Amino acid sequence: MSNAADAPIAVAEDGANAGAVANPNWHLSLRFSPDVLRDGLDPLSFLRYLLTMGSMVYAHVIDLAIPAADDMDAELCYLGFEIGFASTAGREEIDSVFEFVREGSDIVILAPHSQLTTYGHWLQGLPERAEVALHLLQSGALTAAEWRQLQLDVAEADDLVTTEKRPGVVPSQIRAAIPALRQRGGEEKKSHEQKFIKIEVSKLDQLIDLVGELVIAGAGASLVAKRKKDQRFEEATQVISGLVEQIRDAALTLRMVQINEVFQRFPRV
Repeated sequence: MSNAADAPIAVAEDGANAGAVANPNWHLSLRFSPDVLRDGLDPLSFLRYLLTMGSMVYAHVIDLAIPAADDMDAELCYLGFEIGFASTAGREEIDSVFEFVREGSDIVILAPHSQLTTYGHWLQGLPERAEVALHLLQSGALTAAEWRQLQLDVAEADDLVTTEKRPGVVPSQIRAAIPALRQRGGEEKKSHEQKFIKIEVSKLDQLIDLVGELVIAGAGASLVAKRKKDQRFEEATQVISGLVEQIRDAALTLRMVQINEVFQRFPRV
């Protein structure tokens, strides 16, 4: 292997006709969910399982999303993978490899001899388009002529074709993209931190106990209001009872975990 986000899996149609690329292998573009490690899943385990169906012709690691060391979260997955895969397996078999990691991931599967326009639409949606295109050229997945036919950016294409002959040189487009991608990774981490907080379990238990006592006290107040037969008192206790029920439901959900998160922690056997 060279060292070079419920999202549906896109699978390109086979096309051995006019406008199809010469690449006879499957191309897999993998961007696993940033929380895949927190869900108890190992991205490499899916790649190992994929190898039971064929062999990797090329594999590139896309690491431009890795933030600065101070902003890095060891529990998040920042890596992407561009893989050429030689296999006689059908699209359904390859699709099934990623069955348990679809949610939150961006996985694109391009069939052998896919249409060149399919590659073009896929590349246009990538923030790291320049580096991925360079890897496709270096690995032979796309020829220089096919890249020019995509009609994306002539200047960028010429830069990439020139750099293909000098693998040690990084194009100016890639260098310019690195700071933006690192900044985006830091912003994603900050937004994730703002969405969740950690508290002690004992404090949460204490809150739930107090809510339970509040429910009992509210029921007692409602009973007194009915005995007094004071209309204003009864209306006030009804409002309080409604608010107490909302607080009770919200407090109970603090200790609940969504069922899909439980099953996502079990890797495919």
